[in-house]
Amino acid sequence: PPVYRIPIGSNIMSSPPKGFERSAWRQQMGVADDELLLSYFGFLGPSKGVDVLLEALVRLRDAGVKAKLVMVGGASGDSNQSDRAYEARIREMADQPLLRGRVVWTGFTESDKVSANLLASDACVLPFREGPSLRHGTLIAAIAHGLPIISTRPRDLPPLQPTLRLVSGENALLVEPGDVDSLADGIREVHQSPELRARLAAGSARLAAAFGW
Repeated sequence: PPVYRIPIGSNIMSSPPKGFERSAWRQQMGVADDELLLSYFGFLGPSKGVDVLLEALVRLRDAGVKAKLVMVGGASGDSNQSDRAYEARIREMADQPLLRGRVVWTGFTESDKVSANLLASDACVLPFREGPSLRHGTLIAAIAHGLPIISTRPRDLPPLQPTLRLVSGENALLVEPGDVDSLADGIREVHQSPELRARLAAGSARLAAAFGW
């Protein structure tokens, strides 16, 4: 019989609280309109590459880019001790003088607030060490919100259809996994080019239909 691959759907719909206003939401997080707000969504673990993201944030600061990072959602699951150790490391890194005040932690929130935190950001950064895959629900959530996505080059990401796949520069910007300079350069490129941001956002939104249930 024929076999069909059914992608997971997003567990977070693009549905912020009633009356959501992007600028006001950013202000309550301490983010000015002229600041670049990056979002990371998902639990913390060694495979997620968030330590690389924080190091890239330092590089951006040194280059004069006014950037902040919102860590959306809970930081770790209930039982994985290696993830808890990694979370402790990330929190320690974020509290260093060079990053202090540049990382916003939301903690667990209702799904509409998760949606608002994502929509308030200028780009979602998911620096997976092994590249993105169709099992990453946080990637699907970023796609569902039509966000410009910066991630890493996948080892093997099968297309949902022959013409439907992550294409760097079209529906995501893909950089080298584990490479701080590559990630910082990619973020800077997205920051400096409104045209690229708009193209990535439009490409991401087109992908969203493939994950709708």
